[in-house]
Amino acid sequence: MDLVGDRRGQSIQIGAILLFAVLVIAFASYQAFVVPSQNSEVEFNHNQQVQSELQDLRNAIVSVGGVDRSRSVSVRLGTRYPSRLAARNPSPPSGSLRTVGTTDERVDLTIANAQASGEAGDFWNESQRYNTGAITYRPSYNVYTNGPTTTYEQTVLYNRFRTGNTTVANQSFIDGTDISLVALNGTLSRSSTGTTSVDVRSVSSSTERIRLTDDGTPINITFTSTRPATYWDFLENTQPNVTDVRLASSGNGFYNVTVELQPDQSYMLQLTKVGVGTGVIDEPAAYLTDVEWDGDSVPQGGTKELTLEVRDRFNNPPGDAGELTVNASVADDGSFQSSGAGDATKTPDEDGKVTFVYEATGSAGRQEIRFSYTTINGSFEASTPEDVSVNVTVQPSSSGGGGRLVSLNNGQAFDGNGNGVAGAFSVTVENRVGRPVELTDVAVVPENSDINGLSDESDGTAPGESELAVENLATGETRVVELGLFTGAQYGFVSGRGTVLSLESPTDEETYSVSSGSFGTVETDLTGSAIELGSGESADVTFAEFWTVGGSTAVPANVSGETFRLAVTYAAGGSRVADEFVVNVAPPSASPGNSPPMADIAGPSSASVGDPLTFDAGGSSDPDGDTLSYEWDLDDDGAYDDDTGETASTSFGSSGDQTVSVRVSDGNGGSDTASQTVTVSGDSGATTVYPTAFNDRDNDNTESGEDESLPPAPAESGNLASFSNMQAADGSLTPVQDGGQTTNVGIELDGITTSADDYRIETRYESREYGGVGTLDLVVVDSDGNELQRKPLRNTGETDTLSFTVNDAAEQAISNSGAVYLVVEKTGGNYARVDFDYIRATALTDGDARAGGPPSASVTVTTGNCNNGNGAGYCAAWSASDTDGDLTNVTTVIEDSDGNALSTVSNTFGQTNSRNGEDRHEGISGTAAKVRVIATDANGNEVTFTRPAP
Repeated sequence: MDLVGDRRGQSIQIGAILLFAVLVIAFASYQAFVVPSQNSEVEFNHNQQVQSELQDLRNAIVSVGGVDRSRSVSVRLGTRYPSRLAARNPSPPSGSLRTVGTTDERVDLTIANAQASGEAGDFWNESQRYNTGAITYRPSYNVYTNGPTTTYEQTVLYNRFRTGNTTVANQSFIDGTDISLVALNGTLSRSSTGTTSVDVRSVSSSTERIRLTDDGTPINITFTSTRPATYWDFLENTQPNVTDVRLASSGNGFYNVTVELQPDQSYMLQLTKVGVGTGVIDEPAAYLTDVEWDGDSVPQGGTKELTLEVRDRFNNPPGDAGELTVNASVADDGSFQSSGAGDATKTPDEDGKVTFVYEATGSAGRQEIRFSYTTINGSFEASTPEDVSVNVTVQPSSSGGGGRLVSLNNGQAFDGNGNGVAGAFSVTVENRVGRPVELTDVAVVPENSDINGLSDESDGTAPGESELAVENLATGETRVVELGLFTGAQYGFVSGRGTVLSLESPTDEETYSVSSGSFGTVETDLTGSAIELGSGESADVTFAEFWTVGGSTAVPANVSGETFRLAVTYAAGGSRVADEFVVNVAPPSASPGNSPPMADIAGPSSASVGDPLTFDAGGSSDPDGDTLSYEWDLDDDGAYDDDTGETASTSFGSSGDQTVSVRVSDGNGGSDTASQTVTVSGDSGATTVYPTAFNDRDNDNTESGEDESLPPAPAESGNLASFSNMQAADGSLTPVQDGGQTTNVGIELDGITTSADDYRIETRYESREYGGVGTLDLVVVDSDGNELQRKPLRNTGETDTLSFTVNDAAEQAISNSGAVYLVVEKTGGNYARVDFDYIRATALTDGDARAGGPPSASVTVTTGNCNNGNGAGYCAAWSASDTDGDLTNVTTVIEDSDGNALSTVSNTFGQTNSRNGEDRHEGISGTAAKVRVIATDANGNEVTFTRPAP
């Protein structure tokens, strides 16, 4: 045996070396590709989590105040990778959270050209400037380098990517005529791989608002932003009172943006100062204002409480209220109860309020009382912010030996305008002053703050047909005060301090418009004679009618059982005196000796949804033989304003027990009601529904609206943020992103009617960060997650709309459950994200039950040659198909930005599986903004895509 020449051992050694090499390559590949991919997913998921926590921080900043004086929010600045036995991880990713600009005096918000009434006007007589800033979170990831920087500023939270910005939470600082500004104060700088806690505390806040008007020039709100004015242009389109948004200046990485408001409007301003981190500065006192009873009267020897309030420049109680001293001094005659002299001092409470009791111990007539939180001396000036002058009229004893006007009853409620609600009341006052008096004005203050509107809504001028009527019962002379209001749209505004209507001369009174949601003024119109009451004579004082107004609604207020404070001012013996009454309003009563009618109603007790129904009250009767009138409440809202006459007809659009009521009146104050309950069968769903719940992979931190039982559980993947944004077509976006290499997010639209002829799904969306091959689809599934229908979401990076009717299987599933189940699904490719403006489902009840399913279609648009043309206009190249083989029409439409059709080309053909074509659009008048392609089959099913025009 030749051992020297034997080479069999070399093969074993070479094999071992090759195996080791394979292991090295495998480990290197794992380290180079698998570990970064897994770590990228960890970083991506962390970014979704931290955005949710930053939204909590934003919500804390804009809502802290009032009862909730401070909140603590946790933010996970960084994260950690999973432990590995062999492979190595890079250092854990971290993040930083910092305030920006809060110590820079150039970063501020300014209110210019605004003024306030009363003592607050001493402060609001020039531009007011408030330092503020932003909060920025910046991640430091090792792999997910496209992670956004998230910034809070001016109530907005947004993400800044390399390719653009997306809004996470929209602005809330202006809403109609309500303005809510938040100034950020303090210094915060945190960097960590772990969690940090941010304490948000209220520095200056309250629930009070101050009314502002312009000074002849439109109010301007200028604020510092990290985004240019072009971003804020949306305010002009979404806020009716914003007339202009423009760039005031820029520099130092910031833009100063000016928002101009509609002139000749009243705005309700709420200012809040919020502190984070260290270096938070409290707000000192800025001005003093009277709260109530300025201009009131008091009898000689009597007392009167005078309340004032110290406020900071945010119109809130100052932080040093307990350290202040408010000085009071009687400039003319009288004393203070606390001191027994003409001077007194008091310390405000924590709300900045201080009350002095004035004693009318001196002569009669007008008395001036001065207040200041600085020293009252020869430099006192009522027009300065720190000084207040209050006038009180002391009633002379010669005006009747202590006599006064007295109320003879508690007041009687009645229905003055025939709307079925007792919204008016009348009270009788008698002159017991001891000498003739002339009534000069009447003030009314509802104890119920919900009662804040006044409008008779009647064409007449008699008591109950005008806002205020005062009738001398001895002579029959009547003084009427009318507000020139637009019936049903405009109402006299009754603030918490009430309203005063003059009987002497026209005055400007504040109004509220439900059509525009804004405040204004209107001049009163006086008719009739001045009201002079001889000694012992009486007068009826009547207000009509009271309302609850707000937003775009006005609801009649039933004043039965309500309490009002009434002050009637009169001239007597050369002095003006106001006597006050507390009026507890009694319910309406019938005429003496009148017997009320007996109401009767006849009608069906059961019906189906949509059935026409008739109800008859002809069986009603009256013991006195009075002629009866009938008023119907057909929608069970408590208001008898839906129909009149003996009979009434209606139908119901939803199932369940429905109530129909009739009120029968005899014309003499007597009335009776009767009701009929109708059991309605059929579904009670809505015709259009938006998302009601969702399911994504982030189940460790369940959000509002999340339901883990929805499809595609239990194998969900992908993340959804800002769910509520997709519940309305308002431009706010809901991002849906990968939860790894796949997207699989479920969305439920519950509550749709189950008796429709068909259903249509619609969405507006934009694909972002979608690279590589793969598909991104919107899938209709049943409640078990079984796929019924699939439509692609186009990867264009531009805003697209998709609309399609569902197929037979999906229609049946929706009809069975009353809910639409959708899944946003991505298969293959790299990371993907799609931002939805809205998703909605509409029930089609047009009598056309469409068989089969809708076609599919796509379109591209270019300028230039089309069908070998000369290149003019637009070329819309389309492709359509239908698996049912019944495609019959494709239409392309060029539209402007408002959706108006500028050019339409329709292509009709015999039923087919597929079709391609090019449509040439020439001679377009207007600016093309988008192209719409509509593919229709022989059964009326259709699909619609909308694309931007080039």
